[in-house]
Amino acid sequence: TEDDAYLGHVQIPSYLIIASDQFLWIIGDDPTNPRRVRWAEISRFGIYGYFMKIDVFSGQGPRSFTFESSLKDLAVLFGLLSMKMENSSHCTDLDLSLRGTSYSNLPGIKATQAGHVFGSVNRHTHTEAIGPTKLNDEFIKRCYTRVNRMGSFMPNFFQLLDLEVWLLICSVGQMFTGLSSRRCIAVGIINGSGEPIQVKRVKLVQGGSPCYTIPTIEYNKNQGVLHPGGAIICFGWGAIPSLLQPGNVLINIETNLFVTNLTDSISRSTVTQALPSWQVSFLEKSYDESGWWAKYWMLVQKEKMIPSAS
Repeated sequence: TEDDAYLGHVQIPSYLIIASDQFLWIIGDDPTNPRRVRWAEISRFGIYGYFMKIDVFSGQGPRSFTFESSLKDLAVLFGLLSMKMENSSHCTDLDLSLRGTSYSNLPGIKATQAGHVFGSVNRHTHTEAIGPTKLNDEFIKRCYTRVNRMGSFMPNFFQLLDLEVWLLICSVGQMFTGLSSRRCIAVGIINGSGEPIQVKRVKLVQGGSPCYTIPTIEYNKNQGVLHPGGAIICFGWGAIPSLLQPGNVLINIETNLFVTNLTDSISRSTVTQALPSWQVSFLEKSYDESGWWAKYWMLVQKEKMIPSAS
């Protein structure tokens, strides 16, 4: 395209893979229907024997592409990926496998956790599960009451949290319909650092609603501190799109360990920066294909500290 640039390519059995400035192109038997993956969608990649495995985020959790080839060609492919991903804040060390990760070994987690894939709850939700949604913030208050009672002493803690975020997104979709539809953004943050996280600021830089923060029981509201093993949900929506403004949503989150700016669309740039000795990994980055919502889950850890999958 006019605003893209070719970086390199490699031909492997059954596939031509091209790296451009914006995309990784995977061209199979039908060259008229290539698979196009944005760099922001890639969560991790690696060579395992004679196979290259590339994990990408999708609307319902991570999925994988696996390519078999010679070590020489795989090394070329690895080099193409590294050009864009080596220093990317999007890339994660975590194995976000489809069987789910328990995160039980994270500091502060009190109970053995059932395996969960963040984003796996992103599907049609029956309206009775959401409850009545009028043009007010009652659904936010109901969510706050439920989440504020949750803690890592619950064995399905992460699954319940993920579902609450999805219900928030569904509620906005039910509350604003037709010409009144609005974009929304939801960000979940899990403290796996072993240290208290001071939440300094959560703000909608662009948007049309208040910026809601919904913490679990491990959060101290008076001090603004999220203790180890706890989580906090940040949520808001935009103004009605019009010819004068697109109704975009941009959220800024600032803590003592990291700062991040996240948007409502995969096509808009996001920035996440952690202080030295800390890392922020994305467990989920899901975007509505029609552009009406974005959903993120982030895990804050000490650098190079990776929870074991179970």
